[in-house]
Amino acid sequence: MGTRRRILDRIYPEGRQRIVVEAFINQWRKRIGNQGRTKIDFLYKEGDAPCDIELDPGMSNPELLLKTVDELKEVLAVYPGVHDVIDSIETGKREIHLALKSEAERLGLRLEDVSEQVRHAYFGDEVERLQRGRHEIKVMVRSPYAERQSLEGLSAMPISLPDGQHLPLSVLVDVSLAPGIEQLLRQDRRRIVKVQARVDTQKADINALYNTIETSVLASLRQRYPGLDIDIGQERLDQQTMISALKHFTLMALIVIYVLIAVPFRSYLKPFIFLLAAPVAWSGAIVAHGLAGLPLSMESLVGMIAASGVVINDSLVPLDYLKEQKPFSELICDACTARFRPIFLAFLTNFAGFLLALLETSPQAQFLIPMTLSLSAGLLVGMSTSLILTPVCYSILGKS
Repeated sequence: MGTRRRILDRIYPEGRQRIVVEAFINQWRKRIGNQGRTKIDFLYKEGDAPCDIELDPGMSNPELLLKTVDELKEVLAVYPGVHDVIDSIETGKREIHLALKSEAERLGLRLEDVSEQVRHAYFGDEVERLQRGRHEIKVMVRSPYAERQSLEGLSAMPISLPDGQHLPLSVLVDVSLAPGIEQLLRQDRRRIVKVQARVDTQKADINALYNTIETSVLASLRQRYPGLDIDIGQERLDQQTMISALKHFTLMALIVIYVLIAVPFRSYLKPFIFLLAAPVAWSGAIVAHGLAGLPLSMESLVGMIAASGVVINDSLVPLDYLKEQKPFSELICDACTARFRPIFLAFLTNFAGFLLALLETSPQAQFLIPMTLSLSAGLLVGMSTSLILTPVCYSILGKS
């Protein structure tokens, strides 16, 4: 039986100031090499999960399932940045396997019959129940203790045949010892095996890698192994559910904003001018992520959605001047000039607050950087939209 050990190491604050944790971990992985079924986790960020990719192949045929798992692990290990590819199969204690011989089949004996008799001999067979006061006593009958302590006793155990005769177990079945499986995972009444891997985000994008695996690798495996069903991990499913919810609620929020703008302006077209600031802010956040070399994450999407509300509000502020009785071009210039200071100060104060999080080097705070980057870039681009794009579009619509 394999043993499992857990060793917890911690880098002191002095060491964090002298070394880069990611580089230190990469050097550690290179030096230890391939450790077989040994799994080594490096959890050094707040919210870091034990695995980045998780796939759950399932099939009714256990032999084909194990073959599929090995092939899937080999394919995953080829991708750049993917490491520590493991599965959930753990070797357990040795088990006794019984294989029915041809002589036993000719005698009309089934493996189920032999297994039931062996179970009764070792676990016991209930022959009677007695009532003793308020308690019910089960009377179990099984083989003597001495006969249940060795393989010789098992091989010599008499097995009842359909015609009433008895033969030793060794004559009817082949007895062998084989390593067992520590745990069996099942989903929808099918056996599954979890395949997990870690991804170096500096070399590969997890979302792009998932899309590549789902479109090419999984489709090829399903085609070559009929009956194979491969599900993605629970964390990926939760992420997809959250993204779907964000899309739904963001659309609802934009519709509510549209209605609130359309009523005072008494127009169906003018609200779209202000809503234009939202996708422009999102574009700025995406460009900022590309320049910073960061992939888009759930935190990035949350920051983009939060920035969209602020930039829409900034776009509405200057146009309060349009209620005055002046030429349209003068109103646009006066609005942008008068509201430049509050819009710029609002961006500057927010960016100053986000700057500390952007410059934070602590591994525990790294998950906040995508959100603050989306907010900062969204507000910066949104400020330009509020002072340039929105007034220009509004003037074009006003003249038309």
